Amino acid sequence: MSEIHVLRDARARLIRVWPGISVWQAVLDLPSDSIGYLFGLLSQDEDQRANVFGRAELRDRFIARRGILRLLLSKACAFPADKIEFRCSEFGKPEWANGGKDSPQFSVSSSGGMGLFAFSCPRAVGVDIERVESGVDIGGIAADYFTRAESETYFQTPEPERGALFYTFWTRKEACAKSVAAGLAESFRFYDVAAPTGQTKKPLIIRPPNRSDVTLSVYDLDVETGFRAALAVVE
Repeated sequence: MSEIHVLRDARARLIRVWPGISVWQAVLDLPSDSIGYLFGLLSQDEDQRANVFGRAELRDRFIARRGILRLLLSKACAFPADKIEFRCSEFGKPEWANGGKDSPQFSVSSSGGMGLFAFSCPRAVGVDIERVESGVDIGGIAADYFTRAESETYFQTPEPERGALFYTFWTRKEACAKSVAAGLAESFRFYDVAAPTGQTKKPLIIRPPNRSDVTLSVYDLDVETGFRAALAVVE
């Protein structure tokens, strides 16, 4: 087993590249030998966190997410994957502790067995992926967390199209919050992302009213069918 075989099992692929920014997608439901290889890369703290999960599926997805993050950082920076150390910033955002001043910033998200990994140097980034689910009270969530413009757009959209629109808005908002390490419940109404879907080339520019020093560029990402994803970049 090698990192090449693991990344092949994960169907890891580069889905977007900008100067200084890259975004990878990978499957997290992996064969047991790949999970075993990735588990061997984790720190003692990550081992303990993995063992907290009661379900083997969730435990293995956590191992895959953390292990693939290590492999991609290692691949980008020629640094041993098992020697990477992580810490949280004062705002709670994960960062690479021993990679040096020029080490990339990163953001990771997962949903339904799919992982998304964004890397940037030097700008902060936030990424989110969500599987489009049926049977979720998305109308109630929209009423609680969407801005007036977002709610108007959502409720004026034909009902069969609301699900996809909801997850487009939600991933944009969560990517924004993660890029600046803000609390989700407190910050979601500060990010008005009511704009047409498919903003994959021309970014949506967000200037949060609570952060006059921050401008965000938000992109929808092309990912697997049945998922929605977005990237936010702090300019």
